[in-house]
Amino acid sequence: MHRKITKTGPATHTIALPAKWVKQNNLEAGQEIKLDEVENNLIISVQRNKNQQIKRVKYDTTLLQDMLEKLYRENTPQILIYSDEVIPKSINSIILKFPGLKIIEESKHKILLNQILEPSITQPTAMMRRIYLLYKKYFESNPGDLNDLEELLFLAGLQNKNNYEQQVLQSIFAVLKEINTPIFDDLYAYLRSIFDHICIQKYSFTKQNELELQKLFSQDENLFKTYYEKEDSLIVGKIYYCFKQLKLLNKIIISNQSLEKLEATENQSKKKYLVGVCLKNNANEFWRDYVQGSMIETQKKYSNIDFIYKSPFTYPDIEAQEKIIDEYIEQGVDLIILAPNHPTKLNRSIEKIRSSGIQLVIIDTVIESKVKHTYIGWNNYVGGVLTAKHLQKILKPKSKILVIEGQTEGNFHERVSGFQNTLRTHSIKVISAEFQQSLAYKKTLELLQKESFDAIYATSDNMALGVLQALSELNINIPVCGFDATNQARELVKKGKLVCTIDDKPHLLGSLAIETANKMLLNRQVSEKITYDVELVAKK
Repeated sequence: MHRKITKTGPATHTIALPAKWVKQNNLEAGQEIKLDEVENNLIISVQRNKNQQIKRVKYDTTLLQDMLEKLYRENTPQILIYSDEVIPKSINSIILKFPGLKIIEESKHKILLNQILEPSITQPTAMMRRIYLLYKKYFESNPGDLNDLEELLFLAGLQNKNNYEQQVLQSIFAVLKEINTPIFDDLYAYLRSIFDHICIQKYSFTKQNELELQKLFSQDENLFKTYYEKEDSLIVGKIYYCFKQLKLLNKIIISNQSLEKLEATENQSKKKYLVGVCLKNNANEFWRDYVQGSMIETQKKYSNIDFIYKSPFTYPDIEAQEKIIDEYIEQGVDLIILAPNHPTKLNRSIEKIRSSGIQLVIIDTVIESKVKHTYIGWNNYVGGVLTAKHLQKILKPKSKILVIEGQTEGNFHERVSGFQNTLRTHSIKVISAEFQQSLAYKKTLELLQKESFDAIYATSDNMALGVLQALSELNINIPVCGFDATNQARELVKKGKLVCTIDDKPHLLGSLAIETANKMLLNRQVSEKITYDVELVAKK
């Protein structure tokens, strides 16, 4: 249903209400209606006197729950339960099953219930949108938090008893709830990316997005085969079940779209320039939310450029980055922004970029190549030094420190060397966890059962989270340092759970990459190397 907006004053706009709806609700001129803003949608509901909407229900041991459920789904504001006999106290266990239903008056023979949830909140459409948003929020951390989702799924189940989409979402919830320890980040990112695309299909269906989804679905065999060898087979089985359910969910969403929308063609005008962005991986929030997030925000300033974003799920996946670069070359991009997963193993692809006449911006990882490019990054060595100096204030001389390194090659090792060179009098043991939260968790758990340490320095916040969970399970309290200053790490620093972290300013990295790309496309002069300082984040 569509309605045209009419301007009736300097800041006043009106729309006509559907005549059928007005008639059904017995509305008259001058009567008030209620507007609720839910998830950027306006929901119109009729204001009625609540006293006129009290429903009387005679207490019945067998049918009471079903009668309450019916009235609850109809958003009845007040319900009066009455009986000639004394109403048993066991009725409270039935009432508690309905969130928002509260007892406001009670005696031996009657109970008056009030529905405190707004009708707009319990409407099926609003609830379903909220469920999708909460699932997205869940996939932002590893493992996610499902507490807010449980009650909402219950409410939606009452409203949508025969809804297949609701049942699939419920089954995904049931499996995810059983996973309470970190899993491999790339597997998690794989599910997250699928769900993000499904959300787009749910509310902004496009053929291009469906094509991307089908590519994601086709990667399952190799990905799951790899992780059946690395991860607990029961956990991988649960993740695979979720994958199958997400595939089914996408089919349900497509079947619910209108034929007109499915037949509509994409009408995207060709931009003057095309830039392909390939970051390290889509598993780590540092790259997904901070660097890519700032890129997407910054690109809004440049209407002359169209940007494509593709990144591997696994780290360090050299082959996936090579394939993405090949795709960009085939698409005829004018420039590539690349965060390499290795300083030398992508040299063949980088040579292809040069031979294709495509300009190149390298960010984060210094590459060992003579191909002309512009590099943008920060000083990892200084980050290691700042962490060491801060930890030095806390520790006794000659303390034993565990360092969990993400990558031994390239400039990432400088996070360790800067730390080691500053704390020469301390005993330092270095292990690698490949920037994986789950791997850092497992290795810390295993190592600390054999030997003790006075502090731990994880060279990424992602790994620091795994360390903290392991320490919690072992009931060990020692200083832990991170690196990257993610929002979650900053909160942990405030709470005293992390001693410090290093702000390498990923938002600045992303925005500088986009601004530099624009200058290069316009043939403006840029430096071959653009670097900036890092900062220590610690509790004041």
